[in-house]
Amino acid sequence: MNKKSLLLNVLTLLLLLTASSGIVVGQVEMSQSNILESPVFYYDIANFAVPDDSTMCRLHFYFKVFNDKLTFIKIDSLYKARYEISLVVLQDDHQVDGDIWKDEIIADSYAKTNSSRDFQITHVSFDVEPGDYQLAITFEDQESEQVTKEKLSVHLRDFSKQSLVLSDITLASRVEVDSVGLRGIQPEIANYTFAVGQPLYAYFEIYNTELDREVKISYEVKNIKNKKIASSAFSRRMSEFRNIAFFQINTEDLTYGKFRLKLTIEAGDDKSDIEKLFVVRWSGLPASISDLELAVEQLRYIAAKDELKTIKKASDDKKYEEFLKFWKRRDPTPGTVANEAMDEHYRRVRYANEYFTTVRDGWRTDRGMVYILLGPPNDLVRDPYPIDGKPYEIWYYYQLNRNFLFYDDTGFGDYRLANPETLYELEHMWR
Repeated sequence: MNKKSLLLNVLTLLLLLTASSGIVVGQVEMSQSNILESPVFYYDIANFAVPDDSTMCRLHFYFKVFNDKLTFIKIDSLYKARYEISLVVLQDDHQVDGDIWKDEIIADSYAKTNSSRDFQITHVSFDVEPGDYQLAITFEDQESEQVTKEKLSVHLRDFSKQSLVLSDITLASRVEVDSVGLRGIQPEIANYTFAVGQPLYAYFEIYNTELDREVKISYEVKNIKNKKIASSAFSRRMSEFRNIAFFQINTEDLTYGKFRLKLTIEAGDDKSDIEKLFVVRWSGLPASISDLELAVEQLRYIAAKDELKTIKKASDDKKYEEFLKFWKRRDPTPGTVANEAMDEHYRRVRYANEYFTTVRDGWRTDRGMVYILLGPPNDLVRDPYPIDGKPYEIWYYYQLNRNFLFYDDTGFGDYRLANPETLYELEHMWR
């Protein structure tokens, strides 16, 4: 045993002894048995005018949750998940509206409880005055009792102030209209992603005070590098104040990644435009992946140099193919839709980003690296406020007979691994 390893073992023993005597506070976290991640949900919001009162805004809130993000319990031959959603509309920290609703999902097989393709969408709307608001969202998985909270700011426009103005855009996989108006819409949640080739519509409304005039409608889709991918234009005669409109976006022309849809309407000197961000993905990838380039970069801990080089050097058309080949070689259940190894890797990346991000993204930190490679430790001892010395954490992996010591050298929460050679000894586990 070298001096550095001996010193580390002595230090670990001292820390454990002092922890038990109360000098150092020990805290067990992240063990396989006691970690429950916050449930994941997706949502979208859209601002329209109230049909019979253009001075008021109708705020639509769409909520989407996938089966694999919920906890199911078995009841007889079925499986049931229950959840509760609370949405509070605030203005200047005062509640002006809100709603609470409960829902459940029934699955007829265990496989469907882990499905990343089966989902449920719910919708609620509020009629409020134009202005600036905050939305406080609370989602509780009622079986695990885990709660996720999110707060966002929204600006609701006054549609009565202009002679020609656009509503927000709602993306949808299905839109049905008739002579009376809108019959139904199947929204696509914009902060989630949809598969290439899946039908995608942009639904919107045009509010026009000068009746019986022709309006030019045009749109363009640009990628994250601001390159125009698709565009089109058409005209329509406005016969009412409120005019329902939609068009189909051809996702076959889109590659994997983030896009911006810009919609513009013009009539004489009147002009209005609105934008919508969305993400296109290919089927078979975890929902957390919205940037293929970044997802490839996040393979650096587990991929051999030649594997990573092959993927990075591939053309845009081939990169996705090489990426899938990489994960296919690691799929523990070939022949099934799910790739558990890939799903778990990017779950760990997401967790690292959520809990270890400081000046760097969490997955790039030393703690993030260890967590991504080995998963949650069995035990953890932490002292963020030592009397002498630097804040530290020790992660214990009993099944590997290993522990990892992290020091916060800067005092800003950027913990560095003190014994990286212990991790390198385990390299055969993932390469």
